[in-house]
Amino acid sequence: MDWFLIAGLGNPEKKYYQTRHNFGWRVVDHLVDRLDLTQPETTVSYRLWIKSPLLLLQPLTFMNRSGEAVSEVARFFKIEFSNLLIVHDDLDLDLGVMRIKEDGGAAGHHGIESIQESLGTDHFTRLRLGIGRPEKGLSAEDYVLQPFASDEADLVKRIIDEAGKIVLELSENHRLPDRQTIRVES
Repeated sequence: MDWFLIAGLGNPEKKYYQTRHNFGWRVVDHLVDRLDLTQPETTVSYRLWIKSPLLLLQPLTFMNRSGEAVSEVARFFKIEFSNLLIVHDDLDLDLGVMRIKEDGGAAGHHGIESIQESLGTDHFTRLRLGIGRPEKGLSAEDYVLQPFASDEADLVKRIIDEAGKIVLELSENHRLPDRQTIRVES
């Protein structure tokens, strides 16, 4: 069987759930609800829902060590890199912009760096969810650990829903959609 692994990046503690850095994690939660999945397989390093041929993964290793969980599951299920999709936040895209990217560098995203190091490759697909840049005087590290503003809540929900649709389309068709950049309007 050809499994399709979808990993939503984030941090496991409840205090991080609503933060910008947990955007990918929240997409996986949305898919779990949408697919009516229950009882994940849980280890020290990950939470995994299985609905053949989909594997929905939330690393429990914190963002900067995401590669440990992703590589463990990828190796166990013998995932081909073409069947690996990482969903994560991206400072270089405005909120409401999503971009599908194959291969390439991490652009300073420590979760992606960890995955590349653990897998020994950058040949996998990413769904980058824009979170925008911090205001002047606020570090990127502090910004990504802030929750979305209350006036962004509706847009964030629509982005998560649209990202879920894209993930399912990718996993069902095993090919990238025609549009590489998707905009969700506020």
